[in-house]
Amino acid sequence: MDLTSVVRQWAPFVGRTVAFGTVSLTLGPLTRDRRASLWAMRRWCQSSARGLNIDIDADGLENVPEAPFVYC
Repeated sequence: MDLTSVVRQWAPFVGRTVAFGTVSLTLGPLTRDRRASLWAMRRWCQSSARGLNIDIDADGLENVPEAPFVYC
């Protein structure tokens, strides 16, 4: 694996992590029930999975517990 492919793979992931982490840490404590943090976690999971070409197939949704659990 050469340096170009490593950077192409990990640079967007790191960028997403920094961006959504910043939103979560700065706005989370200011929102009711830390909604900004929850939003940032969900968006980070979705965009990271999409960016890494990971398909998500949800099955058995009737077994998922009530909120505030976060699944990626």
